[in-house]
Amino acid sequence: MSSGNAHKVLGIKTQPHAIISSPKACRGCVLALNILISLNVPFGFAFFPNELVALPRCLMGRSVTQLVSYTIMPRGGHFAAFEEPQLLADDIWNFVSLVQKMK
Repeated sequence: MSSGNAHKVLGIKTQPHAIISSPKACRGCVLALNILISLNVPFGFAFFPNELVALPRCLMGRSVTQLVSYTIMPRGGHFAAFEEPQLLADDIWNFVSLVQKMK
């Protein structure tokens, strides 16, 4: 699939360049969702420095009531499972361990 057809596959009615060319718009969507959605389950977040858009920890408190772990990763980005699989796996195991200790 070419990037020119991505909007058709995703069902987005806009120009394909508009999807990725406006991080502020994406960040606005995330912040809007932050206000509307409340997570009441144990939650872990891994912040990868090369991610396109990420929610800072200070804003998570508005919707995440049980933030168990927030890890700032040294490298990696949007495709963290492919880019840094060991970092991600270690963080997931750490999160599971913390949740198990809560029981």
